[in-house]
Amino acid sequence: MALKRPRLLVSERSETIALCQRARYHQRAYPELSLLFAVKNEAAYRRKDLLAQGIRAGVPDLMLPVARGGFCGLFIEMKVGRGRPSPEQLLFARLVTAQGYQVCFCWGQEQGWTALLSYLAGPRTLH
Repeated sequence: MALKRPRLLVSERSETIALCQRARYHQRAYPELSLLFAVKNEAAYRRKDLLAQGIRAGVPDLMLPVARGGFCGLFIEMKVGRGRPSPEQLLFARLVTAQGYQVCFCWGQEQGWTALLSYLAGPRTLH
């Protein structure tokens, strides 16, 4: 009888944690990474209360409020596996892109890290 190999369960949460830990580790090389923060917007419990506090469907998981390359800041929406952006996420991305932000959809922390480094490599923008 052959044993099945256990499937590695990778979650959006674990990939987001890994990316944030990596960003904290590299803050000396990239001080702007100290401004990276998570937007906890998916909570299903207490939804009515959270809506009253301003949560909004479609807001990406991470925000880096640093101006680079003509953008005001960077939003990152983390995905895993076959996950796809929701209609609300695509709408939010279009709306904030029109306001001067960059939005990246990243499948896993490696893509997230690449997006962060690529964004920070852009020319500094003063507003």
